[in-house]
Order: sequence, then C-alpha cells, then structure tokens
Amino acid sequence: MKHDRDLYAIIMAGGRSERLWPLSSEKCPKPFLNLIGQKSLIQQTILRLKPLVPDKNILIVLGKKHLSLAKKQLPFIASENFLIEPMAKDTAASVGLSSIILDKRNPNAKVVVCPSDHYIPEEDKFQDTLKVATEIVSEWDGIVTLGIIPNRVETGYGYIEKGKLVKRIKGISIFEAKGFKEKPSYPQAKQYIKKGTYLWNSGIFIFKNNTIQSLIKIYLPRLWDGLIKIRESLVTPKQSKVIRKIFKSLDPISIDYGIMEKTKDIRVIESHFQWDDIGNWSSFRRLFSADSCGNVCIGNSIGIDSKNCILYSPTNRIIVWGISDLVVVNYKDKTLVCPVHKAPALKELLKILPSKVD
Repeated sequence: MKHDRDLYAIIMAGGRSERLWPLSSEKCPKPFLNLIGQKSLIQQTILRLKPLVPDKNILIVLGKKHLSLAKKQLPFIASENFLIEPMAKDTAASVGLSSIILDKRNPNAKVVVCPSDHYIPEEDKFQDTLKVATEIVSEWDGIVTLGIIPNRVETGYGYIEKGKLVKRIKGISIFEAKGFKEKPSYPQAKQYIKKGTYLWNSGIFIFKNNTIQSLIKIYLPRLWDGLIKIRESLVTPKQSKVIRKIFKSLDPISIDYGIMEKTKDIRVIESHFQWDDIGNWSSFRRLFSADSCGNVCIGNSIGIDSKNCILYSPTNRIIVWGISDLVVVNYKDKTLVCPVHKAPALKELLKILPSKVD
C-alpha cells in the first residue's frame, strides 16, 4: 500500500490509566501493557497505522518518565519523533505542541490523532475508514472524527450526535456532527441509544495541520499565544526551557472540550469496526470468553462454585470459591478485590491509598 507522504499520526501516550490498577500504574500505564495478544496496545496502535503512515511520520506524545519504555517497545520510531510534555495539560496542549513541530517538517501536513490505548482488532475496516477520512480533509478545511456505532448503554464514553448525511464514500457514511456530549448519566445514555442518532466518540480526529492551528487561534487564544512562543524557540538552546514555562502556565483542557464542541466544521464517519477502550476491569467481560458460570478467568486463575467474577493473575495461582460479582486481580506484589460494579470508580480508591502503594 502506497503511503501518503503528507499524512502524519500523532499518538497520545500520556495518562496513568488508573482504572486498571494494579496492572496499570504510573510506571507502566495502559498503552504499554500486553492486555490482548503478544503486543502492547501502543504497538498495536502503530501497526494498524503503518500501511497508511510511514514510520518517519509517526509522532508519540508522552511524559519523560515513559520515554525509555516507549523507545524499547518502538525501536523503529526515530528519537526526534518522541515529543516530551514537561507536564500533563490534557490533549489540546498535546495536539498544539505536535502541530507547531509539524510546521517545521511539512507545511502541507494532514494529521490523524489517535489514542494509544484502544483495542481495534478489525484493522482492514479501520484502515478503509481512515482512508475515507483523509480523502475528505484533503478537499475540505474542517475536522473529521470517527464515531463508533453503540452496541450497549455506556456511561463511560462521550457521544456524538449525527446530523445531516453529507455523502457516502465506498459504502461509508459521513454525517455532519450535530453535537458532542460529555459522558452521560445512565438515563441519558439509554435515551441516546433509543434515539439511534448518537455514536460513541472514539477520540480519533483527522484534519489538515493548518486547520487545527486556525481553530486553536480562535477558540483557545491563550494556548495559541504560548504555541507561538514555543515555535520561536524550536531548534534553539532555549527550546526545553520555553516549553516547560509555557506548559506550566496553561490550564488543562481537552481537544474535545476546547475545540470540537465549539467549531461547526466537523464531520463524523459512522464507523463499523470493532472498538473498545478497555476503560476498566469490567471491559474484560467484552474481550474474553466467560465460563458457564459467567466468570472471566485470565492467566493462572480458577473460579469454583463462583459466578460473574473477573479473575486476573498472570503468574501466581489464585483460586476463588463461593463468591460472585467480584474483581480479583493479583499482579506482582499487589492484590485487588472489589465488587464488579466498583471497577469503573477505581481511581477514587487510588486517591486515598498511601502513595507508596503504587
């Protein structure tokens, strides 16, 4: 497959992924874990982009503490393509920093922004959808996002409401994006599914580089002022110092809230590939087969006279007996036991744990 030399990928590899503790931690967050298969989620992310985006056009945005881990897992990515954020300021700052760095490389760049921790097993369908998205932005100065067709009531994802059908390309439908909705309550999510005009927000965006810069300038002027100063410092001895100073002054804001919810020039592609963000331990019910009693047993784990449990232990043997609806995880020197319904709120537990636990 021939690469588009103007197409670049920005892979977002920040965050702690606290809802998968103790497997995921500050030292090794979710993108770098082998949750499904023999490769980590970030390796899988890049492999499914490779047929469309050359290695030299793939940028990884991450914190300094994960740089050595990322380089070890991604030896084919050039050192200058690892973009270090001095501190986490959410995705608007990450995309903005990447954008001005791309200015120096290719003024005609088209960009696909991808999270690094999603599971998309149907790579061919994903690539076909992404090709349609890049075709659209090649001819149009707006943003294209990939929406996932919901198959359940879900409160852990954002939603996009479909508007008018714009066109169909190779059997793929493109709609105006009528509105972005934050993570809803259960009754709201149930209503979205019933209405049938809502898609899950995958967090995958495609645009021309100069388009996102124009939108940052309009909707996030303070960020834009900072990015201009960073651009002036690039490839000078002051670069690292200026980036740190600017990032320290920024308010954290997501690209969704800062840009996507405000601009009208957005199209959403109704995407038909399987997708999951593996947000917490409950997600494992969707990704692994359960036994006849509803237990998902991964690794060296066994459930006896138990039902609807999620058991995970890659090394040490864990055996549960006579329990139900629990998550039991043993990883290295830590063990977690909690009700399944508490799994989505696991980050609240970490707030009250002693720091040494992590």
